[in-house]
Amino acid sequence: MIRGDMGTENGRVAMMQEFLSEQNSFIYGKSTHNQRIEAFWCMLRKECTQFWIDALKTLKDVGDFTGDSLDTGLVQFCFMSLVQNDLDRMSSVWNCHRIRRSKNQNVPNGRPVVLFSMPELFGRRDYLKPVDQEHIEACCTECTFRDGLPCDEELFELFIIYMTEHSLEHPGNVEQALQLYHALRDAIRQDLEQ
Repeated sequence: MIRGDMGTENGRVAMMQEFLSEQNSFIYGKSTHNQRIEAFWCMLRKECTQFWIDALKTLKDVGDFTGDSLDTGLVQFCFMSLVQNDLDRMSSVWNCHRIRRSKNQNVPNGRPVVLFSMPELFGRRDYLKPVDQEHIEACCTECTFRDGLPCDEELFELFIIYMTEHSLEHPGNVEQALQLYHALRDAIRQDLEQ
């Protein structure tokens, strides 16, 4: 059983969940009624995404981001791997944190990764259900998967050319990403103006 709000993406999640489980296995409800996900969103914002929101908003506020395809591609190219690393770190932190005991006996306690991987240790059962490969492939046709590039392929190739020409390196932190963004943006815009 999956619970979700009426968000756009959840319509597809609900259809796939019910298609794969072959039963009515999705519940719509307000996310504010789901304390666990609200706690997660709060922690994610505080520990990870607010930093990136602020850093990228600064680019816009000082006039260094117009929203055109070049600037959008540059943000994706320069920052995507750093943002993804932070999201992966947060996922690991969340999956390994301890859920404390509750007065409600129906609420499990322990680490989410262990609760999911070995539910029998907690007197629960594994609800995973075998699914036909054809069903999985049908769902995959409804999804868009990242191709490994952080931005449009043509822009990616252009940025690599400029990095090579200007002896620039991929960033390892936000300061380096900002420097790379500005260096590439300035070099490309200068060439476009000639």
